[in-house]
Amino acid sequence: MINLVIAVRPVGNVAVVDVRGTVDSTSAPQLEAALKKELDAGSMHLVVDLRAADYVSSAGWACLLTTHGKLASRGGAVVVCAANAAIKGSYTMLGLDDRLRMLENVEAALATFKAGANLGGVHPT
Repeated sequence: MINLVIAVRPVGNVAVVDVRGTVDSTSAPQLEAALKKELDAGSMHLVVDLRAADYVSSAGWACLLTTHGKLASRGGAVVVCAANAAIKGSYTMLGLDDRLRMLENVEAALATFKAGANLGGVHPT
């Protein structure tokens, strides 16, 4: 198991949150703190890149949904990127595809924000 490593980088007006390792009930508070820091800094658009993550538990998904809800209330959004079949499977199994947008990669997510798509509502891909 890889410890959780989180790095945030700005790309234009979007904060890209790179997540590596396991997001479980023990490490989810670390992700929550990183996302809260971005919200407190005024970020409106977050791309959470889970392509280097090996697992996201329900605690991790809850953290992402809570952040998305806070941003949506201010006109922003969270978009998640994932290539791992297990992460995509848990996303679908939990019924998140109608609440949180997932795209294949950061470039697609950035293009969605650049196009001005309304991501606060239900927009599954």
